[in-house]
Amino acid sequence: MPGRGPSPKDPDKRARRNADPVASRTLPLVRSNAPTLPKDVLPAGIDWHPAVKRWWDAWRRSPLAADFTEVEWQEMLATAVLYHDFYSGDRKLAGELRLRMAKVGATSEDRARLRIVLADASAKEEKEPANPSAARQRYANVRRLAPMDPEDGQATG
Repeated sequence: MPGRGPSPKDPDKRARRNADPVASRTLPLVRSNAPTLPKDVLPAGIDWHPAVKRWWDAWRRSPLAADFTEVEWQEMLATAVLYHDFYSGDRKLAGELRLRMAKVGATSEDRARLRIVLADASAKEEKEPANPSAARQRYANVRRLAPMDPEDGQATG
């Protein structure tokens, strides 16, 4: 099954930290509102497969699509047509659909490769507060050993 290789290693764990060989370009982001699934894409008299309607609505609500541009929504529309054909019985499209969805981070593995992290802002991280005296309390009853004489190996104190 074709793919893009293993998920990328965490940058902090890499042995080499070379700069990217290709400089990035920064362009203005022009977001596009998530469109409704158009009726005029399929042949006359054919309605979208119910699974495609659910898939489209899920992507319209997805935080992954929040920054989609008009071009990306057009790509998603082309993918919707493939999904319609897939759910109508053309199972040969499964590989193409998997590759297209990987480009937008549909699975957790895809998001790891794209370095996308979904965070739950409402969940508080529950950590114990740092207590610098905790070690002193744990080791308060530990007795220190007397230093050893290096020549005879006997305690000096």
